[in-house]
Amino acid sequence: MTEEETACVRNLGPKQIRRRKIIGTTGLILTLLTCYFNRNSSPVYKLLTFFPLLMTGIGFFQANAKVCVVFAANGVQNMDTQKNERIRDDAIKEKLRQVARSIWIKTITLSVVGTFVAYKFL
Repeated sequence: MTEEETACVRNLGPKQIRRRKIIGTTGLILTLLTCYFNRNSSPVYKLLTFFPLLMTGIGFFQANAKVCVVFAANGVQNMDTQKNERIRDDAIKEKLRQVARSIWIKTITLSVVGTFVAYKFL
């Protein structure tokens, strides 16, 4: 799927996007704190960096794509209404799922690479 095809596909409104940015920022702060406190600890504890990195990636990548991976899996959207709305168009659902898969791939890649860097160099 090209960037143009995914540009118009989204399932988050501005308030939901802001929430994802807050989640990403919180994850980034936790990542930095985890790295700071584990810099001279056992290598096993350095592996804990994976989880806040996962939180960072999922928050920022969802905000950037304007797609929630859970909403995409369930075929719903929340464009800042009180409740989630079901998406009826199957083509849009499939595009959202493709974007969600790419978000997961980027998030897991970031988490694994970041954890490796923390493990080796801290």
